[in-house]
Amino acid sequence: MPAVATTPGIGQPRLSSNEALKIARLDAERVYRDLTLYRIAIVLEADGWHVDYEQQIR
Repeated sequence: MPAVATTPGIGQPRLSSNEALKIARLDAERVYRDLTLYRIAIVLEADGWHVDYEQQIR
């Protein structure tokens, strides 16, 4: 799944990391249903939060 930027601009984020994760999780669950196979990473960049779901090989 591509990174999702949830806050525009530079400066204080409009969403907390928990809020950004919740939004990204709800979106990803609609598409992938089960997220247990994914490693989730969140990073605050200059243009907002980026949430990455990387599939883990088991």
